[in-house]
Amino acid sequence: MNGFSAVLLLAVAGLTNAYLDQGNCPSIKNVDEFDLPSYMGRWFETHRYPDGVEMGRTCVTADYALVNDTRFTITNTANLQDGSIQRQHGNALTADEPL
Repeated sequence: MNGFSAVLLLAVAGLTNAYLDQGNCPSIKNVDEFDLPSYMGRWFETHRYPDGVEMGRTCVTADYALVNDTRFTITNTANLQDGSIQRQHGNALTADEPL
């Protein structure tokens, strides 16, 4: 039994390491002519990939609002199981805006 436990422990450790170390991110080309103003407004979640972070949330929306030509704000809203509303606020910038 001890041998089996050791093998199982090593297998789980190996799988965990493989999951956490997924390598470098691929190079992604930015969209050349993205029309930022047309992306603004309220977006509704229609489908979701199941994960632990969003479980129990319903009526999920994302609101995008322009600050200027290269910056915008994001407000994500969701109804929680206890009836409360969760809001998360963030700021974003386009690839044209230096960090």
